[in-house]
Amino acid sequence: PLVLECPLHSTSSTKSLQPWLVGLIAVVGFLFLVFTLMILNRLFYQTLTVNIKNKRQQKKHNSDVLATAIFKYRLRYS
Repeated sequence: PLVLECPLHSTSSTKSLQPWLVGLIAVVGFLFLVFTLMILNRLFYQTLTVNIKNKRQQKKHNSDVLATAIFKYRLRYS
């Protein structure tokens, strides 16, 4: 036969946290989230800035090479 037990008092009791502890956990979690996002933001924009600076230097180098070539061409054929 199938026997179902339904105790009057539950053996596992859930204990709720104090309200101040819930608030403290929420604040610490929020600060951790903000800290993590700030670190990721700094890393992302730092690499982005380095890439932009490298591209600017490359363009400047290319324009310097072109200007030198034009100058040499004018000297040779003038």
